[in-house]
Amino acid sequence: MLKIKIAVILFTTAIAGDFVIVKTSSQTRTETKQEITKSTVVIEKARTKCNVEAYRAGIADDKLKTSVVRAKPDKNSSILKTVTTKDEVVFYISGSSDNGWFEISKIESAGGDVDETLFEGRGWVHSSLVDLSVANGDAKLYAEPKKKSRVLKKLVADQSEARPVACQGNWMKIKSGKSTGWLSPEGQCANPLTTCS
Repeated sequence: MLKIKIAVILFTTAIAGDFVIVKTSSQTRTETKQEITKSTVVIEKARTKCNVEAYRAGIADDKLKTSVVRAKPDKNSSILKTVTTKDEVVFYISGSSDNGWFEISKIESAGGDVDETLFEGRGWVHSSLVDLSVANGDAKLYAEPKKKSRVLKKLVADQSEARPVACQGNWMKIKSGKSTGWLSPEGQCANPLTTCS
C-alpha cells in the first residue's frame, strides 16, 4: 500500500473558445498502484459554443440521403436519430468540437411541400455531413473570427468552396481550397435553395 497525497489541480487553457479542464480529488488516502492508475485524473473537453446554420452536404437530387445524429462527438457513440429524406435539410448548430463534429439543436427539412422539424434536441453530426455557401454580403476568408483580422483570401459568392470545420459565436470556420479561415455571418449562406446574394 502506498500513502499518497493527491493535490487539487485545476488547469484551464483557453484557445479560440475551447477549454481543457483537468481535475483531481484532494485527499490523503492509502491506495494500491492499480487503484492509482485507474483514472485519478479526469479530462473534460468543452465544446465551443456558436449559433450558426448550415445545410446537408451533397448535390441536390431526388435520391434519399441520410444524416446520422449521435449522442456524443464520436462515430462509435449511440445514434439518437437517423434522418432520411429526399428534401434538403438545414442544421441549426449550437457548438463544435475540436475533432470535427458539430453540436446541433434542430434539423429542418427545406424545399419540400411543407418545411418540418426532423430532429430537435441536443445531438452531434460529423462535419462531413455539413456544407455552406459563400454569401455576397462579405465574401472574405478571415484569419480570426473578427472583421479586424487579416483577410486570407477573397472568395467568390456561391462558387468558392466552403467546407465547415468549426464555429465560434456566429462565425463559421471553413476550409476553402488550401486555405482555412473564418467566414463572417454576412459571408455565410445556409439556405440550400438560394444563393443569398
